[in-house]
Amino acid sequence: REELQRSLALLETDRFDLYQCHAVSDAWDLDRLLGPGGAMEAILEARAAGHVRFIGITGHHCAVLKDALDRFPFDTVMFPLNPQQAADPRPATDYRPILAATIARGIGAIGIKAIALGPWATHAEQTYTTWYRPTDDPADMARRLRFTLTHLVATTVLPSDTRLWPILFDAAER
Repeated sequence: REELQRSLALLETDRFDLYQCHAVSDAWDLDRLLGPGGAMEAILEARAAGHVRFIGITGHHCAVLKDALDRFPFDTVMFPLNPQQAADPRPATDYRPILAATIARGIGAIGIKAIALGPWATHAEQTYTTWYRPTDDPADMARRLRFTLTHLVATTVLPSDTRLWPILFDAAER
């Protein structure tokens, strides 16, 4: 409740179109969010008061996000969707059940990490300010962006390093 109010004040607004429960990583996080006294109670109060229009959830663990969609009628879900995820069918990484649920329930799907190659091997290797090792090859970036956007998603999120944006914008235009 305090975080939501602080965010409204910092952004000098009285309403969020979309308020996302960010980085829900495991069953414990999800139980805390949705359980008695959890953050969802405050978010629902804020929605009832007109301060929140839509409620979303984000994370990297697809099985946890699928469980979240089964337990609460979220309006959006943000999850990794890229060729690496597609090649790794473990429940923690398989985005297909989430995507199927979003389509069946009319939930907004937001892809993240479209241009991810995988995690950084070491901190010293990190050449971009991203949480993951991105491709910066224009042809590869275009293929990965196309892969993500050929799924039924509303959008995909830009990488956090603005140096990658011109390459990505060029790929999107093509």
